Amino acid sequence: MPPPSAATRPALTRGIYTRRTAFWLGTIAAALALVFCAVGGWYGVEAVALDRAGVTTTGTVTARRVSTQRQRHGGTTHSYHLEVGFRDASGAALEDEFTVSHSFYQRSGIGRSVNVRYVPDRPWIAEIEPGRDWRQAQVFGGIGLAFLLGGLVSLAITARQASSRRRALLEGAERTATVVAVRRSGRARSRSTRLQWRDSEGSTGSSVNIRPERLPAVGDTITVFVDPRSGKAYWQGDY
Repeated sequence: MPPPSAATRPALTRGIYTRRTAFWLGTIAAALALVFCAVGGWYGVEAVALDRAGVTTTGTVTARRVSTQRQRHGGTTHSYHLEVGFRDASGAALEDEFTVSHSFYQRSGIGRSVNVRYVPDRPWIAEIEPGRDWRQAQVFGGIGLAFLLGGLVSLAITARQASSRRRALLEGAERTATVVAVRRSGRARSRSTRLQWRDSEGSTGSSVNIRPERLPAVGDTITVFVDPRSGKAYWQGDY
């Protein structure tokens, strides 16, 4: 069957991208990558500054605290903090709070002396646990790169799927199909559903997630367009 005329086809919209789960997964992953890489970069800048211009003095632990965060699955995570007072090269009294590892926290009681490495002209850049800024830069940077890779893969999948849908709409043959099922997708409370069909050639397919009020009923006849390259068919309502 020849491709239908342009007048009978639905409009080609950005929905071929935005109605795909992979698109939103990729977008969210890319945003998280920016956040984690920015945090990792900040730690990296501090670590470089300490390596280049840092000086060491002696400080005293003045306070300790543990912060607890409850996770969605019911578990908890703990962060360990020490407040340390010290004097800079000019004799000015300074105090700062440092996040440290559990082992460093355990051996650093109130009144205990610790080495403080800081940048003289930027004393807010300081650390008491050697190498912590570098480790944090590597951890956050690594997580950011992982999210970036995952986001790029998801967006590449979206682009490939969108190309197939575009070819089907602009160049593909039109077939009639019968709706054989309408099924809920995702969580039990989700209103998103998919329709499944069998076309006039005996091939089967399904729609993207869509709200049930927009779906035809089981047994209804619908129109699908076939990608001439892959042979995959798409319901006209997906556009």
